[in-house]
Amino acid sequence: MPPSYQDYQILGFLDVLGKNPARAAGENPAIVFMTTSDVRKISRKTIAEATSRDTGVWHSIACEVATLSGNLQLGEAVLINPGVYFRSFRFPRGYGGPGTPGRI
Repeated sequence: MPPSYQDYQILGFLDVLGKNPARAAGENPAIVFMTTSDVRKISRKTIAEATSRDTGVWHSIACEVATLSGNLQLGEAVLINPGVYFRSFRFPRGYGGPGTPGRI
């Protein structure tokens, strides 16, 4: 999903995050992609654009709950561009998901 995806929807999200109150408070805003298991990577262009804007990129994958057929859970969100936080001397906070990656 590059920044141009769906008529530049992702780029629009990054624009809005640039005006986020977190930025005004000295924090790094973040975008969290919650996808199905067939999306293994976020576009390098999206990561580069977010990084240039000091915005964290996180990725969480939806999985089927093995013990409850037909139910889904989100795996733990993984930080894709940690340098955004470290160069600002910040420790990134995680975005939870109750489960572990599985299948969908």
